[in-house]
Amino acid sequence: MVASSQPLASAAGLRILEAGGNAADAAVATAAALAVTEPCNTGLGGDCFALYYEADTARVTAMNSSGRAPAGLDLARIGADGFSNGIPILHPHAVTVPGAAAGWCECLAEHGTMPLSEVLSPAIQLAGAGFPVGPNTAFIWQIGARNQLSKSPGGQ
Repeated sequence: MVASSQPLASAAGLRILEAGGNAADAAVATAAALAVTEPCNTGLGGDCFALYYEADTARVTAMNSSGRAPAGLDLARIGADGFSNGIPILHPHAVTVPGAAAGWCECLAEHGTMPLSEVLSPAIQLAGAGFPVGPNTAFIWQIGARNQLSKSPGGQ
C-alpha cells in the first residue's frame, strides 16, 4: 500500500513495490516523486523524518535527517549582520542545509533492497517527461509567488 497527497507520487511508490522493492524503497520513491510534483510541500530542499518498523524483529527505527545551519553561520555572524532579534524568514541565513536527500540515502542503506538509481527512476521520468500540475499545487505556487517571491530581493 502506498498513500500520498499526489496520485503520480503514489504510483511511483507502487511501481517500486511491483518491481520487488520493500516499504523503504517505496517510501523513498514516493518522496522523490513528491519532490518533483509537489516541491512546495516536500522536496530536496527540505527535511526527512522516518519511522521504520521491521516485522521480523518487531523493531522500530527512527531517523531524523533535518536541515542544519550552514557551517559558517554562528551567533557572532548573525549579530554582526544586525540580527539581534532573530533572522527574517526570507533572509538567506534562514535557509538550512537540506537533509532530505541524505535521509533518502540513509533509509535505503539501512532498510532498502534496491539501488538508489532504480528507486529514483519514477521521479526522474516524471521530471523529464513532465506532468499535469494539480490544482492545489498550482494554487500554492500562486500564493507563494505573490506573498514570498515578489517580496524577495531579485524575486520579481
